[in-house]
Amino acid sequence: MMVGNILKKTLILLIGSIVGVLTLLFVLSQFINVNVDNMGGNTIYPPYPFIQETSLMTEDYRFSAEEITENGSLFPLYYDDKGYDSRVIFWEEDISNEIEFTIDIEQSDTYYISLDFLSEDDSVKPDEISISINGIKEDKHQNIRLLTSWARDEQELVFDAYKNQVYEQNEPFLIWKEMLLRDQLFLDAYPIAFTFDEGLNTIKITREQGEFYIGDIRLYKASSYRSYDSYLDVTNSEDVSDELITLEAEQYTFKNSISMIPEMVKSPSVSPFASEKNYLNIMGNTFNEVGDQLTYYFNVEKSGYYYITFKYRNSFFENRDSFRNIYINNTIPFEDMNGYAFSYASGWENETLRNEDQLYKFYFNQGLNSLTIEADISAYKEDYLKIQEIIDQISAYSIDLKKLTGGETDQNREWDIASFMPETQGLFDGWYEELSNIYNRLTMMSSNQRQSTEMLKQLELGLNKLEVLKSDIDKIPHRTFMLSTGSNSLSQILSLVNAQIINQPLSLDKIYIHSADEKVPKANASLIKEWIADFQIYQTASSFELDDDYDIEVWVNRSRYYISMMQQMTDATFTEETGIKVKYAVMPNEQKLILANAANTQPDMALGVSAWLPYELGLRGAATDLRQFEGFEDVIGNLMPGSFLNMIHDQKVFGLPETQDFTVTYYRKDIMSALNLDVPQTYDEIKQILPTLQRYGMNYYLPLSSDSALKSFATTAPFIYQFGSNLYSQDGYDVLIDNEASLEGINTMVDLYTIYSLPLQTPNFYNAFREASIPIGVSNFNTYVQLTFAAPEISTQWDLALAPGYEIEPGVINRDYTGAAQASLVFEKSDKKEEAWELLKWWMSTETQTEFIYNLLVTYGDGFLWNSANINAFRTLPIPDEHIDIILEQWQHLREVPKVPGGYKLERELSNVWNRAVFDGVDVRSAVDDAIVLIDRELERKYKEFGYIDQDGNKIRPYIITTKEDVISWMEDD
Repeated sequence: MMVGNILKKTLILLIGSIVGVLTLLFVLSQFINVNVDNMGGNTIYPPYPFIQETSLMTEDYRFSAEEITENGSLFPLYYDDKGYDSRVIFWEEDISNEIEFTIDIEQSDTYYISLDFLSEDDSVKPDEISISINGIKEDKHQNIRLLTSWARDEQELVFDAYKNQVYEQNEPFLIWKEMLLRDQLFLDAYPIAFTFDEGLNTIKITREQGEFYIGDIRLYKASSYRSYDSYLDVTNSEDVSDELITLEAEQYTFKNSISMIPEMVKSPSVSPFASEKNYLNIMGNTFNEVGDQLTYYFNVEKSGYYYITFKYRNSFFENRDSFRNIYINNTIPFEDMNGYAFSYASGWENETLRNEDQLYKFYFNQGLNSLTIEADISAYKEDYLKIQEIIDQISAYSIDLKKLTGGETDQNREWDIASFMPETQGLFDGWYEELSNIYNRLTMMSSNQRQSTEMLKQLELGLNKLEVLKSDIDKIPHRTFMLSTGSNSLSQILSLVNAQIINQPLSLDKIYIHSADEKVPKANASLIKEWIADFQIYQTASSFELDDDYDIEVWVNRSRYYISMMQQMTDATFTEETGIKVKYAVMPNEQKLILANAANTQPDMALGVSAWLPYELGLRGAATDLRQFEGFEDVIGNLMPGSFLNMIHDQKVFGLPETQDFTVTYYRKDIMSALNLDVPQTYDEIKQILPTLQRYGMNYYLPLSSDSALKSFATTAPFIYQFGSNLYSQDGYDVLIDNEASLEGINTMVDLYTIYSLPLQTPNFYNAFREASIPIGVSNFNTYVQLTFAAPEISTQWDLALAPGYEIEPGVINRDYTGAAQASLVFEKSDKKEEAWELLKWWMSTETQTEFIYNLLVTYGDGFLWNSANINAFRTLPIPDEHIDIILEQWQHLREVPKVPGGYKLERELSNVWNRAVFDGVDVRSAVDDAIVLIDRELERKYKEFGYIDQDGNKIRPYIITTKEDVISWMEDD
């Protein structure tokens, strides 16, 4: 009884305490303001026309654009409109890709090269050049990036309906800048040191990508950064007093990469903060790629020495330092600012730049100054290069091993590997020694040497695998999955280690430039302030009401990431211009569209639906004909004419492609080169390379090899089209898969498997390609994304080519392929069809699609590639120009399969023909004849259902099949 009373009193006391604390928090929240305003803004920009990057260096040679082009005789010269003081080269697509000139050097030495550079366009792709000196072009001289500066929009902050600050698109900061040439990966804070001989030297500059202006070219004798003591001797000044300059990290003046974007942290420890709004208030983990720069311009009232303090957080990788180069007025002031280490910090900390003995002083002139912070891995440079060298050696060794074993891993076969590959033991021992040394160095560099980092754990796992492999080299042919082919192979582990090395995340909230007598604010808010802030956030959230007033409702079959971006863009642009309010809603299942239409609860428009759906809805009167609307020809003028044939019924267009897939050849450059094979352009050429591939346990991939039992039109129709036939007659009533051209195509697609032994099933081409069991094959956009972002170990070893086809006459290859992805449509029952069309027209425009591509990249990262069906927007994707060219050329052969009532039966039976011929050995002609009987029966039934044939089998009206030529004529009508 007594125990029960004690528990009861304890419970009452506990509840009372909680109520008391909550009451106290409520009272305090009414009087204490925990909101934090901006601590400082960076609205100052450098003066035109020029930013110099070498203020502490003395040039040895300078050559003007007029000199290197012989006064314009080799290249046209211009006066630009940005204030450059002499004529310059405008390097555009229409002129030569190379500039070659000769210079006279008094003494042989190594020199840095700088260019006066101004970007011309606002593409997210960097401008690139390559340089050779006297015909010598090293790897680090190739694809040198000339990075554009991107400035913030200084307009008033914009918030969406949920009180989230909308990230405003950055604009190119078009100003001339002297740019010292760095290696492509920015592995070194030092510029590239080019070797010049005494006397005449030939410099050749090749434009690899982009359009831009080039002014003067300078040479500086290569040298090291000065010491800190030397820096103090040169600047020779005094400490200032009573000075505190605060810079908000997210309010940079400009940056050199669009992928760096501010992030939101809901805490009074950072600024700005408000309980009722969500500010973008820090530079977060997107400030992580080597070479990423943030630049801040600010005014200084007194010349002299200042200290620099960063309020930072480094918590993305546990126990790992993150490195930054610090530039003052565009120059690293002294050696210690090359690769400055920010220690692991799980919370916010203030770091005043220092060494073990003292705080560093930095000299600033009175007036305008700049501070630049750059992500750096120069401390890891040698380790990164050595790991990459080992990865390449593993790849080369694996290819030689495949040649030896034929790709077989027969466990019962014994090998004396040293007899065939005598270098094996030495290679593996050398790799183990090198990786062990790297492991020890990285351990010494970790923030806490007693605790391992994720990178060290991966490296340790790789060493364990390597130890097993080298302990018995005769078993290596049976353990290739450990070396290079498995999902957790040594090669892939090392690639992950290198990917982590070049990933240097660091979060910044503020930067203080201050005198020694000024104390910077504490890094974190007090505990009571955090509590009150949490309470106010809860109060705000519980009373929040969303404005649900809209004119058009759009269902979107995509994730909330995309829909949030679409809503922001629509509110900021479309609604602002037209006054039409739009509400986007997530559509988890597109089948709900059919049910909603039947129940009269359908939206006005749908986006992101499967490409087959507009036709099916239009056939049943649920989707509206888009050809009736003004501006239709303008919209389709940005699309491939063969891309929406499957959305047309009786020449009425019930949908438009929103995204577009592509089918191209992927091939491993390293393996094709090692086997001395050319990339095949036709099926006959595929047959010619198969013996060589199969001799080494490799093969070729076609989409027919996917593990799906139903072979869709995307896999079968190309063989009909490429051999010169069609699937349907012009009136749509007859199928044509039994004519000679169709039969030749079907026989080819069967023979490739029954005679030439293409793999019958390949569950995952990406994995097979990565592991080199299938080093070449035909695949789509999804494979491109996977190889680009999820296969770092082969990032330089693969390329694209056009999809193979049938040579209809010498030199002419028919490469027709389908490419359906996602589509858009407007509902017939909508009473806002005109408004919905205006929205669709805006959404499909080049400007909007280009902006959407850009916004996805800068907000969510490089992996969010938007394969827009708009050709002009697609060109702006940040992928290599040569890949863009191949994809667009392949799109010229894009030809979707027109739909007819019951057309699904043809798709299914064509698949059955292949399955029966390949797996059951049935004669192709016999299988086709059987299929036609079933197809004709189903087509007749569906044509009767939709009123094209009467009950007696008589044709009532023709079924018009629209062709690419018809669509082209519609485009020309504009």
